Amino acid sequence: MMRIPGHLSRWSAVLCAVIAANVAALDNGLGLTPPMGWSSWNFWGARVNETVLMNSADLMVTLGMKDAGYTYLNLDDGWSVSRNSSHYLVEDKVKFPRGLKFVVDYVHSKGLKFGIYTARGSKTCLGRPGSDSYESEDANLWANWGVDYLKEDSCGGTTHGTVWEQYSRMRDALNATGRPIYYSITQSVPFEDAHPAMHCYGNSVFTTLPWVKAGLDPTTLANSYLVEYCNNYNSFGFTGGVPKPGGFLSNLDSQQLLALDNLTQVGAYSDNDMLQICNGGMTFNEDRAQFATWAILSSPLIMGNDLSTMDDDCKKIALNSEVIAISQDSLVSRGKLVFQWPDAHWPNTTLGGVDAAGAVAPTIVQSATIQPCVVGAANQQFSYDRATGLVKSVSTSLCLTYSGYHESSFGLAACTGWTDPGIGGQIWNVSEEGVFYQVGNGDKCIDVFDCAFNTTKNAPAPLQVCSCRGLVGQPDCFAKSPGCGGKNLKWIFNTAAVSSSMQSVLDPTYCATAVPLPTSGVNITVQVWRKPLKDGSMAVVVFNRGTTAATVDVQWAWLGLPANKRFRVRDLHAHADQGSFATVFPAEVGPHDSRALRFYPSALPGLA
Repeated sequence: MMRIPGHLSRWSAVLCAVIAANVAALDNGLGLTPPMGWSSWNFWGARVNETVLMNSADLMVTLGMKDAGYTYLNLDDGWSVSRNSSHYLVEDKVKFPRGLKFVVDYVHSKGLKFGIYTARGSKTCLGRPGSDSYESEDANLWANWGVDYLKEDSCGGTTHGTVWEQYSRMRDALNATGRPIYYSITQSVPFEDAHPAMHCYGNSVFTTLPWVKAGLDPTTLANSYLVEYCNNYNSFGFTGGVPKPGGFLSNLDSQQLLALDNLTQVGAYSDNDMLQICNGGMTFNEDRAQFATWAILSSPLIMGNDLSTMDDDCKKIALNSEVIAISQDSLVSRGKLVFQWPDAHWPNTTLGGVDAAGAVAPTIVQSATIQPCVVGAANQQFSYDRATGLVKSVSTSLCLTYSGYHESSFGLAACTGWTDPGIGGQIWNVSEEGVFYQVGNGDKCIDVFDCAFNTTKNAPAPLQVCSCRGLVGQPDCFAKSPGCGGKNLKWIFNTAAVSSSMQSVLDPTYCATAVPLPTSGVNITVQVWRKPLKDGSMAVVVFNRGTTAATVDVQWAWLGLPANKRFRVRDLHAHADQGSFATVFPAEVGPHDSRALRFYPSALPGLA
């Protein structure tokens, strides 16, 4: 099992707040919490018809989805065929022989709400009529039918005006009907950034950031807006183009690059796209992780599976009232990413400490890893200059650098001599025992990833910086791992030689090795989010993206909790109290799985 250190840290990838909170959103009074429902698209696509929708409405009731909070039944693309002489949309009478008004009324009779689909262009994604230039006619038709939810896509045909103007016309048309209709947009806009491998559709991306940069407030435009580079394919997925982008991981990483936390507020939500859980493309653990991360990020929870085949495993995830409560908490906010490992800074890799003169930590451009020693390998040779304290890679002339805040913010960077006492730096002392520790930051030592080498013997693993607390024989962040004994802090290194390998005392057949950064630009195994809740408790989701089990020491400092206070921890997946903890909670997480947790202060009722 891999052990993920829980060193005290400060999350340095800060999102700039450019829109003031609590700005009025679309004037319909809807979306007091993120919407929950079911959509026809992910499973049924163009095969949707009257029978599918009516059976799905029945199942939403009998399966317990309605009681769990799933309110909307949404018909996606493929329902219309033309416009009549009055320019109103005409539904496909083969698919809907009794008309959509009949289906809407049936859905309402089940205590559910009905959603419908259009696109801002003259054509939908399936080539059906879109709403461009007919926003008023369409809005009035849907209001007359009793529609409660509109998804407006970004597909083909002709358009008039900017993307913002097109969606503004529909927003105003919906408001003019006098019927409250939840408005969801999937705005595809030109967006170029430093992550071309993330893109799926040229330079078009689903984001609101260009609008924000232009001084436009998305919370005044719609109740929810799509955030992703690629559609949420039915797979655990890949990110950064390895081997191709898309799926769960791509979508999750998009949230760091394409959204701002304060664009989630009452009545307005960043939308991670429809859930793909229970569609067979992911394992139970992966489905559970997607549901938990969507919940803590306050994304709309819109299912898209075949309800007629919904098994017990699917129900365990989708009907989990304790995880749903994270999503539906009335203290609306977007869960904040507070820990990421081993690449703590991605996507803001240049962020690090700033010294007293204002100099920023040099950018990490290569990884420092632990790998089997190879005689004569230049990337395993390092030189040490006692006068400057710099440790330089012979193969790259880059220096070992701890850029601060996270123990994983360690690698090789240009040799500038940067140091910031208490934060990080490039200046090292080497003790007689072979411990590399920072000058001015003496409790930080170069550490082997996992003293038991549980993962490094299968694949290269990164070195890092951990607390060595006095250097000699003291526990470090892997102290609980078997067979450690502090040896993972020590190296066999000839400081007097022109160059020398850095062999691990724990296993001298393994050496420190300089390697290029991952070409995808994404090197993340563990992520932790927190979200404060109305009752004073704290929701936490720990996600293990890796292929081996991990134990993550969740620190009170990450969660903003008082260091000297005990908290009761509840596992929301297991529906079980875990006990009372102080300072740290060790969360064991399986591969491709998550832990959804809730931290209660003991002062809360029933938690003495």
